[in-house]
Amino acid sequence: MPLAVLPMWIFGLLSLALLLGGGYIVYEWWQGAVTSTAVLTAGIAMLVVALLGRFIVLAFHRGGHDDPSWAHDPETLRLERPDGTILHVEMCGPQDSMPIVLVHGWGVDNRAFYYTKRSLSARHRVIAWDLRGLGKSSRAGKDGYSLDAMADDLAAVVDAAAAPVVILGHSIGGMITQSFARRHANRLGSGVVALVLAGTTYTDPTRTTLGASVMHALERPLLTPLMYLTIALSPLVWAMNWLSYLNGSQIAGTALTGFNGSETRGQLDFATLFFAKAPPGVLARGMLAMFKYDETSSIGNISVPVLVVPGDRDPVLLPRASEHIASVIPGAVLAVLEPAKHMGLMERHEQFDATVAAFIDAKATVRLSA
Repeated sequence: MPLAVLPMWIFGLLSLALLLGGGYIVYEWWQGAVTSTAVLTAGIAMLVVALLGRFIVLAFHRGGHDDPSWAHDPETLRLERPDGTILHVEMCGPQDSMPIVLVHGWGVDNRAFYYTKRSLSARHRVIAWDLRGLGKSSRAGKDGYSLDAMADDLAAVVDAAAAPVVILGHSIGGMITQSFARRHANRLGSGVVALVLAGTTYTDPTRTTLGASVMHALERPLLTPLMYLTIALSPLVWAMNWLSYLNGSQIAGTALTGFNGSETRGQLDFATLFFAKAPPGVLARGMLAMFKYDETSSIGNISVPVLVVPGDRDPVLLPRASEHIASVIPGAVLAVLEPAKHMGLMERHEQFDATVAAFIDAKATVRLSA
């Protein structure tokens, strides 16, 4: 999300300085220019933190017995889009049950729904796909990351389900779902029987994030140029992101923005590693597209049951954005995760999955049988 671009560069540059600084001190000692044991010890410590600091940060978090897995679902499908992009789609659960299509957030892939897939697939056909440029989906052209393009990708996944579906979108996934509802309104009711919008917004995210007034004011003079700089220097940024992960600074950032304090080491490491793996150029192009996003005038036309699920302490996309969505969409149900931040679907997965399952039983299944 746009809130991450400044920490990404700050953490990255500090991480690079930590590694190079430690390496320089050790090199100077090797050359005999540094003779102080204290200075050498400091240089070695810098290198250790630069490469192994993540273990120090993770040590402050509790262990878990049910941490998410990096495994992929065995059933897969490859969907080719008109612009040549290939979408990676994974499926699990009974084939003769109602499909639930999952749309993940930006910078992760469909495995971010690890708990939700496991829970819902006990009774439903779960279809999860990787957004273009992320996970196992191929990269699009430089102009191929608009939310409208991704909404059309979602339409292709819905068509592939070959049955009425429920769509569950988290973060940008919820934004894509709202754009889908506008661009493919004819599918609502027949092809799509209900929507779940989790931790999302209805407009440019800089308007509904922590410090929104400052972030939105910085969008053109600072954030947008930083995005283009990220694209131009993608290999360097990729290296800095990995350093930020290895030294733990990015993990600490994820803990502050994504989790409320009860996350396990495995959950925190899992969520952060997505960001290190993601191509920086893709992340930046998607963030630029989010600056142009606005469904303020369209969401009131959504005609199917909608469940809106924010985290009560989410600093990435503030709960008030979800409250607005729920107030505008006729009959929408607001269910707040407490206490939870942006990754509440992982940290509070039992509450999240139970809320979604109850909504599907109460709204979508009844609508489908009517």
